[in-house]
Amino acid sequence: MQLVILLLSLVVVIVPFWRLIGRLGYSPFLSLLLLLPFVNLGLLYYIAFSDWPIQVDSPRLEDEAGD
Repeated sequence: MQLVILLLSLVVVIVPFWRLIGRLGYSPFLSLLLLLPFVNLGLLYYIAFSDWPIQVDSPRLEDEAGD
């Protein structure tokens, strides 16, 4: 029973981050780093304060930022 709860908890955490990180332009496999203690905090800070690849590639976002 505990294994089922653990696997369900992992799915509830990993799947949304998998989609989110993929939409930001990073490799979705980075979401697996959330399983490692303290590395998960580093990943969140990296995503929060870095330039997202999707922002760099999108001319629409660059035009809006220049206004």
